[in-house]
Amino acid sequence: MLFCHATPQNENEIFTRLTPEERLLPVFAALNVSVVVCGHTHMQFDRMVGTVRVVNAGSVGMPFGEPGADWLLLGPNVQLRQTPYDLAKAAEQIRDTDYPQAQDFAANNVLQPPSETKMLDLFTRAELGNHQRQARLLHFGRSWSDVRCDLDSDDGTISWFGAGNSNCGKRQPGTLKGVNNVACRILAHF
Repeated sequence: MLFCHATPQNENEIFTRLTPEERLLPVFAALNVSVVVCGHTHMQFDRMVGTVRVVNAGSVGMPFGEPGADWLLLGPNVQLRQTPYDLAKAAEQIRDTDYPQAQDFAANNVLQPPSETKMLDLFTRAELGNHQRQARLLHFGRSWSDVRCDLDSDDGTISWFGAGNSNCGKRQPGTLKGVNNVACRILAHF
């Protein structure tokens, strides 16, 4: 069994349960393991890539899709689990911290996380091997909630905003798209 953040070769690569197997075979085929456990996209899945079982554990604190704590139970079998918890209490505890984006994080990641459909759409455009539209989020010590982005399929631009709608913008393809004042840079490659 192998554990990695995103893929065994890169901690920032994006793939989902919808990524075509032919894009993933070069990443997983040469591994000498039967199971790879990953995360990164915050959405659970359990799939085969060639002969390797690839399982995404999801996210306890910031799942995309249904609110709650997503996790993985490993034993004789691999079991995807989701545990409900008091979301209002968790949001209150987050708001009581000194975290600069506490209000936004509590509202948009704990109480009403982005839908799985929305995130699958975004990630599909940014996933591993998608050379027509590939965006890479580079983390600098903060979570995904610090930057939201939307790839516009009509004109090839990317829109972004930092927490609290600070640092808004829209740029054309191939340019630096934005630098959040707290956390991340978004680069687009078309």
